[in-house]
Amino acid sequence: MRLGDRLSVTGRMEAALIEYTRALRDEPYSQPLLNRIARLQLQAGQPEQALHHIQRALDVDPDYATSYIHRAMAHELGGNLAAALKSWEEVLHINPFIPLVHERLAALYEKAGDKQKAQREREAARALQRR
Repeated sequence: MRLGDRLSVTGRMEAALIEYTRALRDEPYSQPLLNRIARLQLQAGQPEQALHHIQRALDVDPDYATSYIHRAMAHELGGNLAAALKSWEEVLHINPFIPLVHERLAALYEKAGDKQKAQREREAARALQRR
């Protein structure tokens, strides 16, 4: 996993993904490893593949907000806005102190035509960023 991290930091995403996949053979229930793989797959524009690893990570630890963030991003990237909205709302219930969550919810509520909720989320994001 450390080699994958080093490769990822230097921008060698494909090589990092190979190393993370190798490490997964030894640690198939590693939630951090599953999330690293999902993050790289999202960056590569592969939301369906990412969802597979995200679901495994959620099975391992259903209370880890990062897995839900990755799931919401995968749904958004895949064009499933209803599922993305639901996933962002789940993240909000787990950890309401992440500005990104409020920003994404504001954007999705805006797309859905719910101006009131969008404004509430924008205000929450601004308040958190001032902290």
